[in-house]
Amino acid sequence: MFKGCNFVFDGIPSEKYGLQVGFLNGGVLDSFSGLIKTIEDTKIKRVDKPIFYGVESAGKITFDLMLFSKSEVDTYDRQAIDRWLFANEYKYFQIEQDDYNGLFFNCMIVSGTKQSVGNIPYMMNISVICDSPYVYTDEYITNYTSTSTARSYNINNLSNVDGYSYPEFTILTTTSGNIKIENITEGIDFELTGLNNAETITVDNERKILTSSTGLRKLGVFSKEWFKLVPDVNNIKLTGNFTLETKIRYRKTI
Repeated sequence: MFKGCNFVFDGIPSEKYGLQVGFLNGGVLDSFSGLIKTIEDTKIKRVDKPIFYGVESAGKITFDLMLFSKSEVDTYDRQAIDRWLFANEYKYFQIEQDDYNGLFFNCMIVSGTKQSVGNIPYMMNISVICDSPYVYTDEYITNYTSTSTARSYNINNLSNVDGYSYPEFTILTTTSGNIKIENITEGIDFELTGLNNAETITVDNERKILTSSTGLRKLGVFSKEWFKLVPDVNNIKLTGNFTLETKIRYRKTI
């Protein structure tokens, strides 16, 4: 439920345009549509219990908001507001409210209806669709250093969603050779061999994209084990001469 009046969209606070979240006739926004679980199983003839394969998360968070301004908004500001809110890609939306502190909706505003009601100078009803059934935390950026002597670290997966979380990597080698990033908890060996000195590798583990600053394809020297975090604490082991930067936004239910 939203109770806060101010919000931030695409890093820009609503106060810049004098906009607030409002509710007509004392109404409240009391629900979201979003989290739906689809069971994947197969029924076998003359067997009561189906074969269970797992569940698939479906649906997206959707909600409607009324935005208003207490002062008149001229044509130029209306055009600026439209350009700000109606981007053709997902942007992060945050409501300024204590129990939503540090939580972001990755969303797109798909419709907006401007209205004139009573003595309210500017009002617009908007419909919002998010990219998933979840909200996201602030981006966590952590830096690690690995040498020829293996080093171990713990990473706490802050998501409350039952499933994997996938950090992004930026790897910079400090000598030529091999590097390995292991999740001991899950038994994952992310390994690259035959790298150059001062080579930068960027990795999107969720989308399975790996690129090198050399411009060469590296899948042939990759272990093909994409890195992921299980819920709670993960024991990580780094081997090789490199620095590692991880970036991740953890998924949360609301």
